[in-house]
Amino acid sequence: MLFSAKIGAIEFVENEVRVAVVKTGGRRPVLLEVQSRTAVYGEADERVPALAQALGEVIDGLKYPPTVFILCASGLYSVVRAITIPIRGRKRVLAAAQFELEPHLAFPIEELLLDFNLVAEVDGETEVLAVGVRRNHLEDQMAILAAAGIEVDAVNLDAVAMTGGQRVGERPEGH
Repeated sequence: MLFSAKIGAIEFVENEVRVAVVKTGGRRPVLLEVQSRTAVYGEADERVPALAQALGEVIDGLKYPPTVFILCASGLYSVVRAITIPIRGRKRVLAAAQFELEPHLAFPIEELLLDFNLVAEVDGETEVLAVGVRRNHLEDQMAILAAAGIEVDAVNLDAVAMTGGQRVGERPEGH
């Protein structure tokens, strides 16, 4: 038996709010609907309430209300890196991962909220997938969600981030 849910994927793009409702549990996910609204505001301090109001209008207008919500964070404010760490053991690798990632960044690592996924252990080394989102960007979006009374169950990166900016049909480097 597959887990069935209606997932509301929320995305913020500048002053626009988008929500896609996807039903899972069958052979393939099914897109049930997509709604969007543009927030109108004059001053920067009006941005969060205006986007929260637009999000509320989108949620209220959905024909298929979601049972859970996820936030789709933009790849423009994210880092995805595969790194190899010269040690083994989950606890030791996760303790070293942040320090191994830091030289690959063009800005301070403190600006990121990070997560690491151990991919494989090979020849005494561990391959790790590091994913980070700019802290200030994610905090801004979480403030909008809180103002709208929406609690998300997860934060995922948009599809552009996961492809590393490749165009459709292009093969990843080294393949």
